[in-house]
Amino acid sequence: MKRAAYHQPAILPYKPEDGISPFLSAQSLDFLYNMRQVELLNSVNRLTVDTEHDGKTLYDTIYDSARDSTQSALTNNASQAWNIDFFLQSLTSDAKPVHKSLERKLGETFGGLDRFKELFTNNALSMFGNGWSWLVKNESGNLAVMNTYSATCPFTAVPTKDSDVVKGVTYSKLQRGLGQRYYARLFPVLGISMWQEAFLPDYGLDRTQYVENFWKVVNWELVDERIMTGIPQPSMLRGPRASMAPSMFGQAPPSAMRTARKAEAPGLLGAQTPARGLFGGNPPMSHARNPAAGRLAAQTPATNRANRRVSVFASSRRNTMSLAVPGTASRNGGGVKDPRPLKDRSFQSKAQQRIMNFLSSHGYPGLLTPKTLATPTVKDFQNIFRFLYAQLDPRYMYVKKIEEEVLLILRGIHYPYVSNISKSHIYSAGSLSTWPGLLGMLLWLVELIECVKQMTPQEVDVNDPGFKDSVQFVDRIFFEYLSQAYPVWLDSGDEPPELEDYLANQFEQKNANLIQETADVERQLANAKTELDALLSNESPLVLLERERVELISDKEKFDSYIQRLESKHQRMVDFVATQKQQHDAAQVEQLALEKEKAEVQEIVDAQQISTEDVDRMNSERNQLLETLKGVQEKSQEATQE
Repeated sequence: MKRAAYHQPAILPYKPEDGISPFLSAQSLDFLYNMRQVELLNSVNRLTVDTEHDGKTLYDTIYDSARDSTQSALTNNASQAWNIDFFLQSLTSDAKPVHKSLERKLGETFGGLDRFKELFTNNALSMFGNGWSWLVKNESGNLAVMNTYSATCPFTAVPTKDSDVVKGVTYSKLQRGLGQRYYARLFPVLGISMWQEAFLPDYGLDRTQYVENFWKVVNWELVDERIMTGIPQPSMLRGPRASMAPSMFGQAPPSAMRTARKAEAPGLLGAQTPARGLFGGNPPMSHARNPAAGRLAAQTPATNRANRRVSVFASSRRNTMSLAVPGTASRNGGGVKDPRPLKDRSFQSKAQQRIMNFLSSHGYPGLLTPKTLATPTVKDFQNIFRFLYAQLDPRYMYVKKIEEEVLLILRGIHYPYVSNISKSHIYSAGSLSTWPGLLGMLLWLVELIECVKQMTPQEVDVNDPGFKDSVQFVDRIFFEYLSQAYPVWLDSGDEPPELEDYLANQFEQKNANLIQETADVERQLANAKTELDALLSNESPLVLLERERVELISDKEKFDSYIQRLESKHQRMVDFVATQKQQHDAAQVEQLALEKEKAEVQEIVDAQQISTEDVDRMNSERNQLLETLKGVQEKSQEATQE
């Protein structure tokens, strides 16, 4: 497939394989740079091939597609890739002090460098869900702090009024000198990712420490340069290529995409990696009505609300990514009749018990009695509501009247039956006519909290190979799919094909696992059949074993007989040895007697005083006599025979 150019990650000013201490570990940086960003750019390359966006910079691609709801998938992928690059390029392993000119500029707008850091930090920590916190400027050079949710870039955000824009300056100032092409021209100067994928691996849920460490690695020289110059342009466009390798969402850049990078991770390009959704990110989705989801709350340094923690939910505008929870909002955002039997005593009893159990198990500090949820006081209701909402947004600060805050919060989190609750209901929370509706709202809050906790990545690791074989797989995948598709449905938008592709991909992988398991079982079955056929075709093992048993018994009998013979022979040898010993002893006695007799004869010989010559002569004579005697005997025998 021919095309003009393709996008690839820009080279960082530091080595990603070393991490950037003390902010991001090597593993986290490797994920953001070598995996997440590559996956996003793969999708951008696939979605722009042979389109009017082919060959455009990533910045222009975002601008030109952001206002077209049919291209929301391209906008989301391109925006998130741009945001990640901007974020990583803003860091340095050799941080320098803030230049005096920059410090003076921040002081003029925010009241000082420390005040700016405090405001920026509070704004970042105020976010509920995934998003980005920014320091931005307009074409006139005015600075402001703002949040965008999901993958929205600051330069595609659509503020509408002063109370819905930014912290730092008013919307009217930011609006000066705007062109007719865009709703606003807000240029990012500094940004931090508040996506879970950025802080969870190193910090868990400690986002405060995450933001504190961010300040230790900010490249203030680059921030100053961005304020003085135009829009930062990441070097992500590379040109022409011949083909694209397959990736999860369709096509991906070739392996040449990684040649300019110092650190490579396996499976970056063309890898069949599951899209990240509720468990560490979001697959591409459509923002049909408002691509720039996110609340931008106006605030100046001089205002007495400077330290207020503003809820991420409190906005009159629809925020499709504030909280994507299936079954919690209607298409029109309210005015829907509650189908639950709120006035049914049985339903009320079960709801009260469930809320009571939740409060008890989560350390509710107030007094809990059977009457607390049956006939509550207004104070009881307020305390319970504050406690429950703190489970969702623990840093929220109440500055208005509680009845106004409750309605504002319920609209922000898209409670589907908020139109059925008024300030008067909250004034008289414990009355028989108003309490059932408020009880149903508290029950919905409890269910929402439990639902959000089930969506946290700590409980289930979807990348675990065993997860797709667990009974939770279908529920989790459908839940993730619905949580992404539901906001699109609320905005009456068409469901993007990427969601169905993602869902299909998950089940295709599960199906592939089942096919592999089936093949393994069939192979085992074939081996078992082969073994069975071999057993049936040969002589029965029982017969062979019986024959072997008979042979072994016969051998045993032979060995027993042989042992008996050896034992008999052993006894005979013992007897023989005893006899020989007796004979030996008798021979020794006889030897002693002969030696004694010899000694006596020797004494006699010695007493006769015969010399050796006499003995020799006598022996010689004796021999002669013996020979003569022998001759006479022979003659005598001959004479007798005659």
